[in-house]
Amino acid sequence: PAHAIASPSAAAAMQGERDAASVAATHNQFKPLYTGSRKPTAGGYRSYGWLPTYLRRIVKYRQMDFEYSFWLMLQLCISPRTAYRHTTYNKQTKNRWSRDDPAFVIICSFFMAVSACAYCVTFGGSFVHSIYNIIAAVAVDFLLLGVGLSSICWYLANKYM
Repeated sequence: PAHAIASPSAAAAMQGERDAASVAATHNQFKPLYTGSRKPTAGGYRSYGWLPTYLRRIVKYRQMDFEYSFWLMLQLCISPRTAYRHTTYNKQTKNRWSRDDPAFVIICSFFMAVSACAYCVTFGGSFVHSIYNIIAAVAVDFLLLGVGLSSICWYLANKYM
């Protein structure tokens, strides 16, 4: 026939051209369309780009693993060995002892607010004074003192150990 190729190397070259064309067509088919109206963002954090990663995850509710955090809190009360074992697995897989999920801190803050509210209900006082006590318990006693004490311990451990 007229369309037959004379040599096997010419046939391989034609097949290679067809494969390259199909790959290019497939690649262009899945290329994202940029309209210019919005800049593409990495991870959808466009409006929170100025925050550190840990604080950005607090803003994104769906990225927090509340189920695992509640389970870990329960294990810390019932079986600390199991909690330590899972934390050790996290150290082995991610090479860090800390959690990158802020759900544990959010849950602890919530429990601090509930306990401060129970304190205010038990010992009375005005509504404004109760709100002040709840905010002081969460912001000052839990968050600021926790960050300050952990920073001091981190500094001392890195300097003297």
